[in-house]
Amino acid sequence: MGSVRAAIAGRFVLALAIGALVLLPGSASAQFQSHFTGSVGFQDAAQVTDPLFEQYDDCTGLGPASQQFPDYGDAVLQSADDFNVSGTHTLNQVIALGSGTDVANGTVTIEVYDIDGTGGLPGTLLCSEVGLVSTGTGTEVNVTLDGSCELGSGAYWMSVLPVIDFGSFGQWFWDSNGNGFGQEFAFRDPDGLLGNPCVDWGFAITDCGNGATFPNLCFGIGELPDTGGGGVPAVGTTGAIVMLLVVMAISFFYLRRRQTA
Repeated sequence: MGSVRAAIAGRFVLALAIGALVLLPGSASAQFQSHFTGSVGFQDAAQVTDPLFEQYDDCTGLGPASQQFPDYGDAVLQSADDFNVSGTHTLNQVIALGSGTDVANGTVTIEVYDIDGTGGLPGTLLCSEVGLVSTGTGTEVNVTLDGSCELGSGAYWMSVLPVIDFGSFGQWFWDSNGNGFGQEFAFRDPDGLLGNPCVDWGFAITDCGNGATFPNLCFGIGELPDTGGGGVPAVGTTGAIVMLLVVMAISFFYLRRRQTA
């Protein structure tokens, strides 16, 4: 009988301990935020090289959470916004304006999805790359990728996920604006960090109740020029004319020498 009572008492103590952990400041339900609640000042974004798409105007809105948390088993709060490109390009650079924790020198996961044919939300994952954020960028994500994501003409969804421990550094939030392309940005909380209704993708403000100010997110994407060497550098019209004149002069001089000889 005593052993049964001891077992019951042990389970009761364990339940109390778990309950206390849930209520601690470090618990997910007490700490994670769906959107930024501070003050967002206008940011002058760095310019992507050879831009394919840019959406930087009036980036003063409170933005949604978008982050991968290694100290929570790589759980995510994930935001995505749609964009379009014309022609076939290889995605090599992404810039995203944000608030909250500093992302300089950290890593970021960039994901590109096609558009779900039924609801218009992110569908199949097409590309996923991890890159190193440029130094000295503060809360601005500026990342160069390895060039393995090729996109044809059309519309897509882009997700930016800085990889940052929550317990040590807090959260990063993707700034929003009201002058963007396409649909309201999408959001999901697949690991239940917020207890959000959008375990899968939903339109952030309409479906998920996200408190972001505007329906579009601030970012730009680009294709960096080939700097691998071996190619012939492009020349302008003036340069081409000068080169032609030089070739003609050398040819004329060579012919005169042969005639003299």
